Amino acid sequence: NKNDPESKKALKKILKFETTDTVDFTHLILPDYNIRLLQIAPLIPFYDIDPNKVQLVGTGVWDDSAFFDEPSLQNAIFSGIEENKRNKFFRAFQYFYDQKPMRTATIPYDLTAVLSYIISEDMTLNKSKDFLNNSNITFDGIDGNFFFSDNIIVRKLDILRIKNGTAKKLN
Repeated sequence: NKNDPESKKALKKILKFETTDTVDFTHLILPDYNIRLLQIAPLIPFYDIDPNKVQLVGTGVWDDSAFFDEPSLQNAIFSGIEENKRNKFFRAFQYFYDQKPMRTATIPYDLTAVLSYIISEDMTLNKSKDFLNNSNITFDGIDGNFFFSDNIIVRKLDILRIKNGTAKKLN
């Protein structure tokens, strides 16, 4: 909408590129993570996908503060739990082992707690199976609540929004 010479020159330059004025989708799922996400995310607005109009959606692997300052990921959402839920575990691990735990260390920790309970209750194999497959029983784990269904762990996750260097739970 600008008519100054500099804006007209910039418009001529942009018209040489193939762009999409509008897109026919409302959400874009980006299942990638690590450095690749930081390489891909800035390309989204470059290719005229407006993050203010298209909701960027990630997965639990986005649960890393390295992604929270990326400008193109601001207001993106992903499944997970707020970081403060596991900080105590991470600090204790660092203290005892003098190194940071792998992000997935919470999984065997939670499973060990469940096994410890089964052993302390002196459950038979059949009682253990019934106990674990009772989807009414929910366990409070480091990474949120979970239960078993047909021998599969089902986690109850929140939806988090990235904004200003943090990921906060949506209400």
